[in-house]
Amino acid sequence: MVFLQSHGVSTIYAVKIYKNYGDKSIGVVTTNPYQLATDIYGIGFLTADKIARNLGVPTDSEFRYRAGITHIINDASEDGHCYLPQPELIEEVSKCLKTDDHQQQFAIRNS
Repeated sequence: MVFLQSHGVSTIYAVKIYKNYGDKSIGVVTTNPYQLATDIYGIGFLTADKIARNLGVPTDSEFRYRAGITHIINDASEDGHCYLPQPELIEEVSKCLKTDDHQQQFAIRNS
């Protein structure tokens, strides 16, 4: 709890994290804080991103990119969309992941 709170996690979220992960909480949070957005009700991408930045996770982390894409797709689905055109997805993800010190240009490869 002390570790989580010292990295900007509120008491409510620290309790939820500990209830979910138990003694593995610190390991999960330090390895991939974005996993919180998937596993813990009430913790979304923005909260996980704040925790990650407080832990020193780089803004160009692959975990952050994946979580940002998932966040945008989930938001779109909540608005009733079942598909986002690639240009719109790229634009929204770029906005979501842009910070004062980091602006990523995304290119999605066709497989």
